Amino acid sequence: MKVRLRCMAPDRRRSSWAVTGLRKVICAMQSAATLKMLRAQSLKIASLVLQADPFAPRISDAERNKRVRAAFQAAGDRLDNCAKSKQIDLTPRSPSGGLPALKAQWLEMAPKLARLRPPRDGADLDETMDVVFEIEQQTQAACGTPDDLDQALLLLLLTQDRSGVER
Repeated sequence: MKVRLRCMAPDRRRSSWAVTGLRKVICAMQSAATLKMLRAQSLKIASLVLQADPFAPRISDAERNKRVRAAFQAAGDRLDNCAKSKQIDLTPRSPSGGLPALKAQWLEMAPKLARLRPPRDGADLDETMDVVFEIEQQTQAACGTPDDLDQALLLLLLTQDRSGVER
């Protein structure tokens, strides 16, 4: 027989002190475990934001390009997985909007990314990251909150002013 204890105020008329105390201990342990898990997840996502940020100061051009390529690939994978889960065809001949249009943008950007060089004015970086951020926003709307790197990219978007100045 399984006993399910709920984390709420006990009915004092039916509960003994021992059961009430036990319920409080179990609830406290569950809450502590949940908080620990949430802290660990938050720390992991925060670390990913720092590791993925191509706008970070004092990183080399090679590292910046590596981060842009990783973000671009992650966004493309997220787009494909989201479309597959929602049974959306990404190959229409003339995409007018939504995920198929984003796939067309991603495919158009892919050859440019192969030629990515040290940024002179940051235009290539901004253009690529705009596509990444748009994909992440649209796939979140269509498929829900993402995991790990994709979530970090969404958080990175929130920290960036699109004029290139960090908030």
